[in-house]
Amino acid sequence: MKLNKEKKRKRAKETLRRFRKKHPEKAVEYNQHYDEKYPGRRAVLAKNYRERHPERIRKACSKYYKLHREQIESKRKSFRKNNPIRTRAYNLKSYYGLTLADYDIILKKQKGTCAICHKKAKSKSSLCVDHDHNTQIVRGLLCPKCNLGLGLLHNITILKKTLKYLQVNSNRN
Repeated sequence: MKLNKEKKRKRAKETLRRFRKKHPEKAVEYNQHYDEKYPGRRAVLAKNYRERHPERIRKACSKYYKLHREQIESKRKSFRKNNPIRTRAYNLKSYYGLTLADYDIILKKQKGTCAICHKKAKSKSSLCVDHDHNTQIVRGLLCPKCNLGLGLLHNITILKKTLKYLQVNSNRN
């Protein structure tokens, strides 16, 4: 009995799929009518499907991306170029958990300068967010040169050895 129901269901799905392929305009019309009759229902069904079949969704997305990589990257690049503030806000939030307002507060506390060398920032967004890679806690804003130096000499022991090396070798001149 159960097998019969499954066969009927599969046959019905296949028939519906063929109909939609043959008559796309009627399928669109039906979808609009369905959305009016049951608002939000299709989104719920889609969400349930995605939750039940994450591997299928991942494979489909991966396949789509491979087929349309150039167009996707072109759209991303265009969006970032046309929406620099939104892009900056997204990056600050996703990487450091900061909003643009949080960034501005830190910048104001540092009087618009680098936390290490105290040089004035060339622009509002030219300072890099310095954070502890272990705790993810933001420490301050640094100019690109200080950020690079700190990134290379991230360990306090290495910093002390570097300082000692510079002190010893500066006396030789």
